[in-house]
Amino acid sequence: MRNRIIFENNRDHIVQILPPGTEIYCIADASWKFLTDKFGIGRSLISKKGILKIKGSAAIKATTTPLVAEAMTMMLAVQQMHRLRYKQVAFLGDSELLIRSYYQ
Repeated sequence: MRNRIIFENNRDHIVQILPPGTEIYCIADASWKFLTDKFGIGRSLISKKGILKIKGSAAIKATTTPLVAEAMTMMLAVQQMHRLRYKQVAFLGDSELLIRSYYQ
């Protein structure tokens, strides 16, 4: 998708790139400033039809790096979806390093 944006100036809607069978996606993100400050987390669960199912946010104890904050945010989102018994959820985030580490 990134190559299409850079080289073709074209951006697909998220539902066009979801894996087959995925009807729900969860966007999770962290907001991190300083080592000593709390960081903010947010997540939204959205149906493939664009209907917002759940959204939430919180302030969490400070972490050592922004990557740890992003990882914790994603982990908390996965845990919440598991507790709520959602299946076939695609998780989306904006931390390229975190996503790449999953695929290595």
